[in-house]
Amino acid sequence: MITVRQLFIIILIFGYNNILHAQQFVVENIVFEGLQRIDIKTALSNIPVCIGDILDSDDFSKIIKSLFATGKFENIQVLNIDNSILVKVIERPVIANITFHGNEIIQEDVLKDILELQNIRIGSMLNSFAVIKAEKDLNDFYYSIGKFQAIIRIIVTSLVRNRVNLKVVCNEGKSSKIKQININGNYDFNNHQLLSNFQFYNAHWWWSFIKHDEYQNQKLFNDLYFLRNFYLSKGYARFNICSTQINLTPSKDDVYVTLYVNEGVKYVFSDIVIKCHALSFFPQINKLVNINKGELYNNLRIERIKNDIKCLLGNNGYIYPNISINEKIDDFNKEVELEILIDIGNKFYVRKIIFEGNYLTQDKVLRQEMKQIEGTCYNNNFVEQGKERLERLGYFDVVEIQVERISDISDQVDVIYRVKERNTGSMNVNLGMGTESGINFQFGIQEENWLGTGNIFSFNGVKNNYQIYTEFSMFNPYFTIGGVSLGGKLFYNDFNANHTELADYDLKSYGVDINIGFPIREYHSLNLGIDYVYNNLSSMKPQVVIWRYLKTNDMMPKIMFNTQFDTNLNFSVRDVFLVLGWHYNRLNRGYFPTCGVCARFSSKITTPGSDNEYLKIIYDSDCYVPLNSDATWVLMHRIRIGHSIGMHNKDTPFYDNFYAGGVNSIRGFRSNTVGPKAAYYKFNGNDSNYDECTIENSSDAIGGNAIAVIKGELIVPMPFSHLKNIGKIVRTSLFLDIGSVWDTVWRDTVNTRAAGILNYSSSRNVRISSGIAIQWLSPFGPVILSYAQLHKKYAGDQLEQFQFNIGKTW
Repeated sequence: MITVRQLFIIILIFGYNNILHAQQFVVENIVFEGLQRIDIKTALSNIPVCIGDILDSDDFSKIIKSLFATGKFENIQVLNIDNSILVKVIERPVIANITFHGNEIIQEDVLKDILELQNIRIGSMLNSFAVIKAEKDLNDFYYSIGKFQAIIRIIVTSLVRNRVNLKVVCNEGKSSKIKQININGNYDFNNHQLLSNFQFYNAHWWWSFIKHDEYQNQKLFNDLYFLRNFYLSKGYARFNICSTQINLTPSKDDVYVTLYVNEGVKYVFSDIVIKCHALSFFPQINKLVNINKGELYNNLRIERIKNDIKCLLGNNGYIYPNISINEKIDDFNKEVELEILIDIGNKFYVRKIIFEGNYLTQDKVLRQEMKQIEGTCYNNNFVEQGKERLERLGYFDVVEIQVERISDISDQVDVIYRVKERNTGSMNVNLGMGTESGINFQFGIQEENWLGTGNIFSFNGVKNNYQIYTEFSMFNPYFTIGGVSLGGKLFYNDFNANHTELADYDLKSYGVDINIGFPIREYHSLNLGIDYVYNNLSSMKPQVVIWRYLKTNDMMPKIMFNTQFDTNLNFSVRDVFLVLGWHYNRLNRGYFPTCGVCARFSSKITTPGSDNEYLKIIYDSDCYVPLNSDATWVLMHRIRIGHSIGMHNKDTPFYDNFYAGGVNSIRGFRSNTVGPKAAYYKFNGNDSNYDECTIENSSDAIGGNAIAVIKGELIVPMPFSHLKNIGKIVRTSLFLDIGSVWDTVWRDTVNTRAAGILNYSSSRNVRISSGIAIQWLSPFGPVILSYAQLHKKYAGDQLEQFQFNIGKTW
């Protein structure tokens, strides 16, 4: 017999089933309401329901979740109307435009990248939550670079057709500066020792004028990294930075940094165990692990050993080794045991060498700089040398290497060199009028990568009242596959020095030279050449150096003619020179180098049968030494030494003298005016021999047979050089120039001293200047500006404190 209780339970069960069946229904139709840009087919494909399915109310939430997952809807509502599903949606608006206002320090591209992290870009749909998150990310970014006063807001403006504009308003504020850094827990080293190499540290009051002390998270991270390595490299294997506290003043102008450290004690190395299954490399690896038992623990040596092992394996094709160095620290004995585990991995070969970004420069030019050969074993040194060679060409702003593994070939890789080409040409055009030169026209063009072939082409010309000069030269650095270069030059010069600041004479000359270069080693090359030069001298005003030269060439000019000097001399010489040169280039790049040495030695000697007999030697060198890790502070020195020596009792020709002065020489002095000046013979009426004539001083430069110039420069960061890559195209430096030109065969006589003429053979007659220089790699060629203060000068020197030059000089 059924009890009342059992009857009640049965009724509840049947009632629940009836309710359940009442909630379930068969979908007869699906309707979307509110769609604007999204078509109905796309919307239907995004929901897990089809017509004919049996649904209940719980399935509505699945529809809502599926549609929200697309990220295209702001609001979704699902209703059951007579067994038809009605989906009401509000589409998210589309971002029509994004503008930035007030961002003076940070470029728009950087801010756009931050917005991209939240998928905020033109053409995407706006997510309100993403806008809030992006706004926070922008503020956090400004905080990370020390802009704690910054307030960044994103303003959304609605447009027609469900579109919006985003306006990013930046109130950047002032940069917060490091006021003080405190380190607690350091007993073996004082704060000055630890902080002296911090980027934030300002040990002297003047340091803030030349170094930025704004707070930045990255700078703090770098300083903490340095602090840790400082201790670990001195044996403190258990050193630890316990905590870092950053405190702001109420105005957020200043930042106080407090570090808490635990130094620990010094540890020494005990045993070093090497485990490598490739026995052929074991002897070489064992030499690299040059740590002896009992030596002070040093993490930098451990890291250096790891890198050396990678380089060793990489030079033999094993470019993906697995090297792990385990440190077993014995706190009781204060010892560290090293266990070096090496799995050399697979040996790789280079399938292809690919160049990207060289739109002008031909592939074959870049390929000729490669030591790595396709189809051979990968060699890390060869790949890196290829990068160095491309940078030294001077054709590219950026050279990057990427090694890509071939997905379907386990032992091959492609080496990709990505380059960004720069302007390698320069042009000099000048049209003007002077009281002495009349209409003056100058034209010069030089292209260091002619039509992308790597050839150097130049053409220069000058036309004015006192000179007609033309020069054409070509140089092919890839004349042969083996690296032999070939170059040549043609020139013509018709020069009248009477209207210049040089000694009075007329010179007509022309010539041709051919030179061949041979690579000796990776950074060395030898140059051989032959030059032919014809010179015709006339209208030479009697002058000590010119007359001395003519006398040694058996040309004794008439001293008197109708009580005047005879200047109607016509003297021609033809010379053939044998040229020998040596070139060493270890600069890290061809333009604005920051590291390395470039040295050049050149000499020429007249061959038998030449009218002149002399030897000319020139040595030039440039050396760059970076003073910090990112090479923004660089010490540079440049040396130029030259000497001409007459042979067989003949004097060196005065028209082939050395000259100094100018923006590319001793700055602050006018171009080619430093050194000996012309001393003219003066007729007194009763003189019968030019040795009896008095001598008159002048300001006309005659040059000398010896030169020495030493230029020292401190290259410093440009203000705001971190913005828009200014540092890559503009260089600022403080310079000190010392040097002069001498006439080593000058005779210091009573007559010369009476005329107030310096002893031009004295090595003490040097010029000194210092100042500031700016170089700009402009689209139309290099621009050089300099301002100099003169510290040592002599009477007759032509001064030019501010100097300016565009393009190449010739």
